[in-house]
Amino acid sequence: MVTLTQKWIERYTPTSKLKKIADPQSKGLYFISRLSGRHSYVLDFCCQGQRHSLTLGRVSELSLAQAREKAAQERAKRDPRLPLQDTVPTLILFDNFGDDFLAHHGRHWKPITAKWNQTNYRLHVLPFFKGMMLQHISAENVQIWF
Repeated sequence: MVTLTQKWIERYTPTSKLKKIADPQSKGLYFISRLSGRHSYVLDFCCQGQRHSLTLGRVSELSLAQAREKAAQERAKRDPRLPLQDTVPTLILFDNFGDDFLAHHGRHWKPITAKWNQTNYRLHVLPFFKGMMLQHISAENVQIWF
């Protein structure tokens, strides 16, 4: 599976007439490669039983980050369950997220499970991730912690 990055897209050379590569970070966003070299970003998704397919723009006009942001906005316009996103992402501290998560989900657990999860979080998870921004935690960070 290809992980789309701006550098990968800039260096990509088409090998077939048409290739559609999904972006694993943005649901429904695809990089479309054409043999002519006119590559573009497309948003393709279903919402409330309707299929939506939108061309977001050419690779020469949009960066990958801009395409991801535009895809999120377009999805939010069509899906009333999704809030329209601000253009500036909110940074969330892992400490706050963990505490909120345990408070919100802990009420659904049996008392012994809640106590077990809180203890494990406090002793094993929080010391490693304390002070990190949630958006900056990668799979590699989690593998190192594990």
